[in-house]
Amino acid sequence: MPGDTVGNFGSALHLLSDRATYLYSDGDRYWYDISASVSRIARDYADRLRERPDDTWAEIVRRLTEHELRARGAFARVHIGSEDTGDIPDDAAARLVIVHPRYRHSRGDEASTAMMFARRALETRGSSQRVNRNMVVFLAPDARRMEELEEAAREYLAWRSIAASEERIRELDLSAQQAAQARNRLKGTDQTVSLRIACAYHWLLVPVQPQPDRPIGWEVHRADGARERLAERASDKLCQADLLRIVHGARSIRYDLDNRLASVWQHGWIQVGELWTYYCRHPYLPRLRDRAVLEDGILGVANQLTWDTEAFAVASGYDEHTGRLLGLAIPHQDQIGQVTDQTLLVRPDLALAQRERELAERAAAVGLSAGQAEGSVPAGTAGVPPGGAIAEPGTGTSIAAEPRPGPKNTRFFGVARISPDRYARDLTRLSQEIIQQLAAPEGVDLEIRVEISARKPDGYPDDKVRNVTENASTLKFEVYGFEDQ
Repeated sequence: MPGDTVGNFGSALHLLSDRATYLYSDGDRYWYDISASVSRIARDYADRLRERPDDTWAEIVRRLTEHELRARGAFARVHIGSEDTGDIPDDAAARLVIVHPRYRHSRGDEASTAMMFARRALETRGSSQRVNRNMVVFLAPDARRMEELEEAAREYLAWRSIAASEERIRELDLSAQQAAQARNRLKGTDQTVSLRIACAYHWLLVPVQPQPDRPIGWEVHRADGARERLAERASDKLCQADLLRIVHGARSIRYDLDNRLASVWQHGWIQVGELWTYYCRHPYLPRLRDRAVLEDGILGVANQLTWDTEAFAVASGYDEHTGRLLGLAIPHQDQIGQVTDQTLLVRPDLALAQRERELAERAAAVGLSAGQAEGSVPAGTAGVPPGGAIAEPGTGTSIAAEPRPGPKNTRFFGVARISPDRYARDLTRLSQEIIQQLAAPEGVDLEIRVEISARKPDGYPDDKVRNVTENASTLKFEVYGFEDQ
């Protein structure tokens, strides 16, 4: 119409190319013909697919399986396209479930088909109860975006039915121009479906439980981002929201034991296999990617300087007859071996108390052995006078005994410079390789002083000055303070 913008004119031509029965196009050329266009054939086929939605969903699931199954992101497993809860494995590893296209979700809709399916899948696996409920997270498509995806998938299937093979092209009696148009449209719709899958699947449905005595609830997050793969975008969002962990240190494990698992930690120790079971089953605990995350956190206690207040010791077992921990390994004193299901995490006060008893028993055994040695009289030394003189046989004269030498190596001193870039590593090495060796023997009078000097030419900001001063006072520094230039 006169006055229409050029953009409207182009949109009209594009719409006619898709819907008109006898309109043909080739680049910028458009014309009518007496035979029906290949676009109309594709449109009729796509319309018939509306009555068979399973064909469209099968194509979407095929693409998801082909492109998303191997890209796991931070998840241990990815499961795609289940229509039944029995198809979702009940593994002890964090799994992303990309739900079937028939289940959709909308913002704020607590009764969406995707949410209802996620609830069923969390509680049951087929006819049995799901055990590892803290190991599943669901990714669902948006209801509105799913309609656009289904439309694109139907168009792709329609063009594929036309241009899938040369035999099909000959069967439809397509001209060379029509065959070229069908191939171009097939390529274009193929790309469109892939792009719309990435746009449609963005609702993360995450089971959460704030406290052990409260029911399980759900958090819904939108997993957008520049990442191409769905699992990578989902894991980035969950790690950012602390709903999935790929690192779980010894301090965090101790926090869980002291708070959410206090009822089982009050005994003083817990088996690693039992602890991992709790992490897998209960959503009130952090969601760990797999067992390796827990084991790495346990082994990391060897580098925990404040393990006695914020972590734990490790043992290989417990002897009920003697009431002793077997294979006790205390951080910075012993080597921690391989972590198994039977490995025990031990409360520090119990571990240190047993170690003190072991040292006392060892010292008593050494003292008893020394006393027995002093009470015996070696052959040839009978008649030694109290003054220490030994009578020379056959002469009656006395020879003064040589005085015993005094103890050697009674004091150690040393000064070490710590790298300011790797102070944590150097302090740990000093603790393990020097201080532990000096403190190990019984009766050591150990004194350690730390001297810190830091300079900043333009001066420290006020908040840093306040924080450092308060922390130094809390840690009972003998001398501390800032100086002006």
